[in-house]
Order: sequence, then C-alpha cells, then structure tokens
Amino acid sequence: MGKIIRYLIIFFSMMPFLRAQDRTISEPIKLLDWEYHWRDFPPGTELDSYEIDTHDNAWTAFHADLPRPPHRNGNKIGWLRVKLPTHLNVKDPTILIPGFDIAIKVYLKNKLLFEFGDDTFAGFRHALIRLPADYQGNHLYIRLYSDHVNLGLFYDVVVGNYSNLLQDIFSSNLAVSSVALLFYFMSLILLIISCLNLKLREIHHLSLFAFLLANVLMLVPTNVLGQFVFKNYYLNFHVFHFSTLLVPLPAFLFFEKIFSKKHYMFMRTVFWLVLAFAAASIILSISGYVRILSTVHIGQSVTAFATLTIFVRSLLAMKDKEPFSNVVGFGLMGLFISSMLEIARHFELAPRGIHIPMHFWSLVFYFSMIIVLTMSINSTFKQNEHAYRQLKKVFYPHQINLIKKSFELEKTMPTHPGEACVISFDIIGSSQIQHVRIKEFYRNFFARCNSVMADGYDGENLRSTAYRIKEMGDGFLCSIGYPFQALSPNTANEAVNLAKRFYKILLEESQFLQLDTPICCGIGIALDSLSGFYPDSGAKEYDLFGRALILSTRYEGMRKLILKDQGRSIMIIQEKVHISLDRELRKEFTEYELGEGGVVVRDDPAAKRLFYVHLNSRKSESAGNLVPLHGHAV
Repeated sequence: MGKIIRYLIIFFSMMPFLRAQDRTISEPIKLLDWEYHWRDFPPGTELDSYEIDTHDNAWTAFHADLPRPPHRNGNKIGWLRVKLPTHLNVKDPTILIPGFDIAIKVYLKNKLLFEFGDDTFAGFRHALIRLPADYQGNHLYIRLYSDHVNLGLFYDVVVGNYSNLLQDIFSSNLAVSSVALLFYFMSLILLIISCLNLKLREIHHLSLFAFLLANVLMLVPTNVLGQFVFKNYYLNFHVFHFSTLLVPLPAFLFFEKIFSKKHYMFMRTVFWLVLAFAAASIILSISGYVRILSTVHIGQSVTAFATLTIFVRSLLAMKDKEPFSNVVGFGLMGLFISSMLEIARHFELAPRGIHIPMHFWSLVFYFSMIIVLTMSINSTFKQNEHAYRQLKKVFYPHQINLIKKSFELEKTMPTHPGEACVISFDIIGSSQIQHVRIKEFYRNFFARCNSVMADGYDGENLRSTAYRIKEMGDGFLCSIGYPFQALSPNTANEAVNLAKRFYKILLEESQFLQLDTPICCGIGIALDSLSGFYPDSGAKEYDLFGRALILSTRYEGMRKLILKDQGRSIMIIQEKVHISLDRELRKEFTEYELGEGGVVVRDDPAAKRLFYVHLNSRKSESAGNLVPLHGHAV
C-alpha cells in the first residue's frame, strides 16, 4: 500500500510538468489494421529469433473489438502484426500493450524488444516498450503463446510519447485503484473496531469483505497501475483469483446475521459449496496438481452463482419486507448486473461498449452494507435500551450495569450468609375495607414505601435504606442490613424508625378514602440470620431465606393475642431488637413476658419476652383492648 501511495504522489507531482510539455507532441494513437498468422515460424539463427514470413500472403487481416485473432482451432501459438505509424511526432516513442494471454514476445525488424512468460503460466502483466528511433513505418510482430481459452491482447494497443502513456496509465486506472485503496483503508479501520468489539461479528465480515474486494480491484489483470506497484505477477494473479472465489463468503455471513433464518439451510449449503471449491482450487493449484488457469472460468461461474444466491436472498427478503432489505437490494442489483456483464465481456458475449464500472457498483454495494450495519446496530441499540428499561423494573441499576459489563446475573447480588433486621408489615382487616378506590390506595401506599426503601441507594457500595423482599396484597417484607448495607451501623434503630415512616405513609394515604374507622396495621421486627440465593433451575429470581424472615412474621402475628381491639396499629419487636435499640427508643416499648401458661412465639421457643408499642391511640378508652395470653401459642 505504501508503494501505491508513493506512485500516486509521484504522479500528481508530475501532472504540472506533463501538462506543460511541448504542445507539438502528438497524442497517443491506437494501432489499427491488425493481421494474424496461426502456427509458429521456424527459429532463427540468433537466440530468441524467428524466420518471420513478412510476405502479405502469409498474414490475414481481421477486424474485432479486441486484438484477438479469430479461427484459433486449438492452436497454442499465434502471431499478430501491425504497421507502426509514419508521422508521429514524439520525443520518446513507446508502445503500450495493456495485457495479453499468456506469454508474449515482441519483435521489430526481427529484433526482440520485450518478452514475458513461456510455456508455463507466469501471471498477467502489461508491456510498456520503448521503440527505437527507426520504428516508423515498420511492422511490429507479436508472438503469443496460450493453452488458455483466450489467446490475444486484453485491450487496444497504443503508441505515443512515454510520459503521455504513463500519464494515461495513471489516469485510466486511478479510479479503480483509488476505490481499492479506499477498501483497504476501510478494511483496516473495521478490523481495528472489530478487535475492540469481538462479539459484533458483522464488523468482522465487512472487514474481510472489504479486504478481498480490494484485492480483486487492485490485482485484476486489467489494472495496469496495480501491476506497476506489485511486480510479482504470478503471486498477483493467485491472490486475485482466490480473492475472487472467497469474496462472496463474508457477504454470506453478513446477510446471515442481518436477515432472518428463513432460508438459512439453503444459504449455508451454497456457502459451504463455494468454500469447498475455493479450498480445493487453492490447494490443488498451489501443489501443482491443477493449473490455476483451468479453474478460472469455473471459479468465475461459482462466484457468479454465489452472487446470484445473495441477490435472490435479498429479493426474498424484500418480498417478505424484512428490515433493511430495500437498501441491500439496491446496492446488490447494480453489483450483480455489473458482474454478469464482466463475465459476458470476458467470454465476448456482450458488446464492448456495454460497461458499468464494477468498482463503482462494488463501492455502492459496500456502502449499502455499511448503512445496513449502522441501521442494524441502531435498531439493536434501541431494542437493548428498551430491554434495559424493562429490566430496571425488575433489577436494581447496579445489576443492569454489571450485566452490561458481562457479569453473570448470579454475581450481581450477595449470596453469602449475613444478618439483618426484617420488617413484616401487614394491613389489618384489609378484606373488610369496602371502597371503590381501594386499589388506588394500595398502589400509592406501596409505591411510597418502595421509594422510602430506595432512599440512599448506592449501587457501587451496595447500600440502601432497605431491601424489599416481597410484596403481598395487603403487606410486604423488607430487610435492613442485608443484602444492602444499612445507612447507619445500628440496623435495629434503622428498622424501628423505618417502620414508623411506613405507618406515617399509611395514615397519609388513607386520608383520601375518608373512612369512618381508621386503617390499622401490624408490624413485626426480628433480627437474625439471612442469606440470598438464586434458584438452580427455572427463572433466576433473587430471593432471601433465613430465621429473620420467619421470625418477623411470627412476631407480627402475636398482635392477634395482644390486641382485642383491632382498631389499633401495633409494632411488635423481638427482644434482640429491643436490646440493640438506643435508650430513648427502648423507652417507647412495653415489655410483655412470655412462657406463662404455655405462651410461646412459634419458631422462637427460647424467647422469654417481646416488646410492643401502640402506634395510634384507642378510639375508645374502654377496657378490654389487651387480653390475657394464658394457654395460647402463636
């Protein structure tokens, strides 16, 4: 690539000089009136010379779009001759033969001017030959050898001043070479991007596609500028040929990702057939078992079939109205038509004047693929953002961030054993509340309580006011201290104060119902072990288990024995919680002895006492709110 850039810089630096040349120098002219002779002439006495028959009756004139003699009839050697102009005013007379099949010797007055190749294929190249001063009016003789399907010259042969021809070579091949350089550049950029994001395979496919397409355009035998830079013509043609065979494959993989899996098996079958042929062609030709030229036409047919398959798949996608199919179809249609015309021109089945620059359509098609990739990434980004927005309804923000960083879900929340205060909150007599707006009341109440629990949330250090464990129809469970750290070291204080806030929210939200009797609640708080876990099978939903969870519900259930008047709200706490409270908070609670008459807290038989506090005053001061607990167990 550095050589190409260097040649381009030299060319553009020469432009002012070339344009400022003597205006009297003739422009390059095309050589016409070709004649041919089949079979070889006898070798001459000198090395690399032949006894060329110069008589006119030994030569047959022909007119064709390309200097390729007709009526070959299996001949491997043929001669061409053309008369050089007599009135051409040039300082440095030079003849340009853009390409030939497949070995050539050029003579002027039986003097060898140029030769390339022999009876073995050595690649395709051009011939830029400086002529002697006495060239005018003499015949130029060209000996051609080819066991290939073609024998002759690629394009028109021109004669002119050396610098003018050099300028023509650059200008006529500059477009296709520039497109090839652009493809190399895009391939490099996409390769760097793909290395940064290995999971986005579409970028890998586009990078490889651009590299192979750049090889095809830069090393195609008709690109004389590419031959100027890359001097190993045999290697050039191998790279060109194998790139031509392989170039559809990354496109297959790209569209396999973009389009639906509706025709997956057919596309995969064609993909493996093309890959198998390319691999066999590469191995057999390099090892010498098969001549590379014998696979050229078959390879072009395979490439055309693969391109046709992609084209048909694109049409089916357009028919099914799959996303991005219209953009792909436009670019692919031009590429397919230009490919078919190139093959038809190669077999001389299409007129020479019908030509759509393939490098132009290749660029259009490639940009259509980039547009599709951009649209696909944008669509995927929007889908992911929507998915993340929905996940935020289920997971905490720090979990979403860790998942984005490729962490497993099971690693986003603590699963080690811990200790925490658990609050069991239950609305008393919820089934007896008959109000048209009761659902709205529950929705607002739970939303405000969840908001309070999320106060002080710090996903980096896993800290928060509380963690909501579970929400029931008329209550909920939450923990303080695990899995999130409490905002202060004393989780008991945090739990009692938080329970009071929940009760305050209950009073505020129940006011708009305007009920004659207040909505009351029972709150139980216990401090004990707690652990997190994810199920081994099924949906991976984070959950908690442990004694703290069980005991909180057991202590909340003790209100049924403590309270006779269900019109009051009560908070009942475990002795361990009470001991852990600050002195001022402990004074608010009333002690109740357990064990007399067989009264125990279920699942906590060792408990000797519990502590409770009424959260609201009695509506009636009549006795009977408290009932004796003799002979009862909860």
